[in-house]
Amino acid sequence: MPTKKLTVSMPQELYERMGLFTDTNWSALCRKAIDQELRVREAITNNDRVKALREKAKADCADVKAAGLEDALQYPLEKIDYGFLRQLEELSREYVETADPDNLIGVFDRLNRSYREDGNPSFRLRYHDWNYKLSFIEGVLRLKRIADGFDV
Repeated sequence: MPTKKLTVSMPQELYERMGLFTDTNWSALCRKAIDQELRVREAITNNDRVKALREKAKADCADVKAAGLEDALQYPLEKIDYGFLRQLEELSREYVETADPDNLIGVFDRLNRSYREDGNPSFRLRYHDWNYKLSFIEGVLRLKRIADGFDV
């Protein structure tokens, strides 16, 4: 099979370290590494099983998001502390506006752990999945807007 040449750029320090091992066939090593990487990528992109897993993950994510929103909107009203909702809205406003979900979840988790005097969280969550929490937070903030008369 005809061969093609490939030029590889690398930092000087790496090149000098390679020079310490003169008995190594660096071309063969690069060929082998490239071949292995291509085999992995081909298996991932051409495998029906991987495609099916990706579709299942998307469907599960949608189910978890729907569950979070539904759980928040159906949370027993007698267990909801309006002060908690007011504080959550206030502390999370900048993260909602800047679409910063990690910090939004962080605010919710800190408030949820520290708000009740008995040490129990204000909200008991079915899942601790990131998408579930985001949807749950969206739901409780919607409840706050409803209570304030801004959302119906």
